[in-house]
Amino acid sequence: IRDVYFVLKGKLDHLGVDFRDAVCRITHPVVQQVHSDSPLAGRLGAGDFVLEINNQDTAGLTSRQVRQLVHDAASNADPKTATTIKFTVLSAQNDNASVSSGLTLGRVATAVEV
Repeated sequence: IRDVYFVLKGKLDHLGVDFRDAVCRITHPVVQQVHSDSPLAGRLGAGDFVLEINNQDTAGLTSRQVRQLVHDAASNADPKTATTIKFTVLSAQNDNASVSSGLTLGRVATAVEV
């Protein structure tokens, strides 16, 4: 399980992440693709399960609802200060490992500032 902190200064124009819907109300949405121009490239990866956004459980959410959570957090931001959006993900990778290396045990935190 990893916490990825996205520090936003100003307006969020493009997250650059596509999500797949949770398949039922007890599963979580999955990162489908992270675009190369995304500020989260290298931090989130395809196949990561999005467990929480800003400590809000995402079980059962659609990709649209996930995008709305991120949008709401970014919209409530004060343009004069930085806003942090936290993604808690279950991931088969960490910042220095490939997806094929197996699940990372414990919690790891990483941050990206935009």
